[in-house]
Amino acid sequence: MMSTTMNDFPTAARVAAGAALQASVQHLLGLHLDAKQAHWNVQGPAFIGLHKLFDKVADAALGMRDACAELARSMGVQIDARAAVDPLGTPVAMLTPGDTCAAYTRLLAHSLELVLGWLRARAVESVKADDVVTADLFTKQAGDLQQPLYLVESHL
Repeated sequence: MMSTTMNDFPTAARVAAGAALQASVQHLLGLHLDAKQAHWNVQGPAFIGLHKLFDKVADAALGMRDACAELARSMGVQIDARAAVDPLGTPVAMLTPGDTCAAYTRLLAHSLELVLGWLRARAVESVKADDVVTADLFTKQAGDLQQPLYLVESHL
């Protein structure tokens, strides 16, 4: 079971949690940027609904990013907010001006799937390391992204 005070939290566990939270900050910022890319460039008959949905995904990603950074700071881990973005490799470069709603919808669905899978895997790792606080955060965030993924996929 995870310790209740930071002083009792083992250094190795803090380092592992901090690394996972740092990576989450990067992945969630990447998701935010992919959602904004889609938000700004979507066009066609489904424009307004997708434009608003993509903006909600972007806002949610930033809120989740902040939660990860705040948990890391509570553990004494410094987060680098300037860290490289797009570590999961979402294919933004494959899109060109004039791409359709479907292209941007596929981009965002792909980005959501990658981040969801990553969060779920880190939740399992955190449970195995007896770090239930980080595991709970990752599990909640994965759950919070599942509905937007369903909504985005419903437009494909």
